[in-house]
Amino acid sequence: MTYKLTVIIPTYNAENYLLEAVNSIKEQSIGFENIELILVDDNSSDNTKVILKELSQEHENIKSIFLEGNSGTASQPRNIGIENASSPYIMFLDND
Repeated sequence: MTYKLTVIIPTYNAENYLLEAVNSIKEQSIGFENIELILVDDNSSDNTKVILKELSQEHENIKSIFLEGNSGTASQPRNIGIENASSPYIMFLDND
């Protein structure tokens, strides 16, 4: 599938906000089917990983990536998201 846009969301202990952020992406006028959503988890200790796994299983255009250690900053997850993006345009969204 060729996507028009990639949205990268770095996550860390985001269980309280994550679904609201993802739902805002789903409702964009470009059409969710045209968006590749990359969620990069920075080794969360809450239920964020479970939510990401469920989202990836439910939607073929959602890719979840799990880091083994916490980087302490959003830049490493963003860079990993960029490396895995397949569309010509990239945007970032914070999970909160």
